[in-house]
Amino acid sequence: MIGWLAFILAIGWFVFLFGERFLLARARARVPVVIHVNGTRGKSETTRLIAAALRASGIRTLAKTTGTEPRLILPDGNEIRLRRRGAADVREQRWLLFEARRLGAKALVAECMAVRADAQYASDAFLSPSILAVTNVRADHRLELGDVATTMEVFSRGIPVGGQVLTSDPAVAKAFAGPAAAAGAELMLTVPLEGSSAVVPDNAGLALAVARAVGASNEASIVAMRNFLPDPGAFSIRRLPTRDGGELTILNALAANDVASTEALIGPAGWRPASPRSEGDAPSARRVLLIACRADRPDRSQAFARWAAANAANWDEVLLSGFPSLASWLCLRSALPPGPGHQRVRHVARRQLSDRLATLAGGSIVVAVGNWKGVGPLLAEGSHEF
Repeated sequence: MIGWLAFILAIGWFVFLFGERFLLARARARVPVVIHVNGTRGKSETTRLIAAALRASGIRTLAKTTGTEPRLILPDGNEIRLRRRGAADVREQRWLLFEARRLGAKALVAECMAVRADAQYASDAFLSPSILAVTNVRADHRLELGDVATTMEVFSRGIPVGGQVLTSDPAVAKAFAGPAAAAGAELMLTVPLEGSSAVVPDNAGLALAVARAVGASNEASIVAMRNFLPDPGAFSIRRLPTRDGGELTILNALAANDVASTEALIGPAGWRPASPRSEGDAPSARRVLLIACRADRPDRSQAFARWAAANAANWDEVLLSGFPSLASWLCLRSALPPGPGHQRVRHVARRQLSDRLATLAGGSIVVAVGNWKGVGPLLAEGSHEF
């Protein structure tokens, strides 16, 4: 009896898998262009740029980003925030392909939502992309993907057979040369594009090249990328009034989850991580580093703690929110010992952050790094919070 039950279940499972594959193939045949956007940083911005460029050329496009929050970008440019039940599941890509077919999209631009190698392969299998766009490969998600070389190898398995792979990262282009040739795929290294509204010119250059590969107008694409709607967690600089009549500057780089990407953002914004305090700084102004920590990303917290410790002279105070690891605490407390009458390293709960920022004097600067989850939405909200 048990043997027959197992046999029936096995047959049922086989039929389900075969049926799903058939439905996916039929949906994929109705969507001529599927673009899978992968990489360590910049995927959400690149996805939005590509979608905007394609829409500007009259190509009916559906897109989905999963950066700071999952959003579906409809063919008319309107957005829907996706409400998930539980944790993110890579099978969402399966639903996305069906949704693209239902809406009559001629192009689908999907940000890779997977981290683990097996989930990356599943994402590729669901979407069957014709174009792979890779922003860059940097040291992050070490627990799931390993070092940079291993990450590149995982990403390279998503190169579409007979398709196209474009990247703005020279190291990726070099690493992908062999796998692309083996897959019969065209490999292109793109160049940065200045003058768009993108935070990172490399992302704009990659998006323009992808749009042109699909057949979009160069001129229309550039105009669209000057006016595209950025991701909610995109790097921003906010200046808020303080109680003493001055101004507090917040550099929100929370969505850049690694040190190299963070420095690339805050450097052009006027912040130099290794620069001493200037003579023009007001005596009461403080330079505060806020590190948002996640319990499931201890390696990331430790990387930012080491970076902060190496540049300890920059910070009058380091605030840790969320769940900092013990190693992060010890690293920072050693590099930033208590000052006269105050702690230079302290933990603040989310509900306490507004109160702490409200006490800062005019001319103070807050550099927020680490993770968007937790304090990101708070820093992105209106000035009434402070």
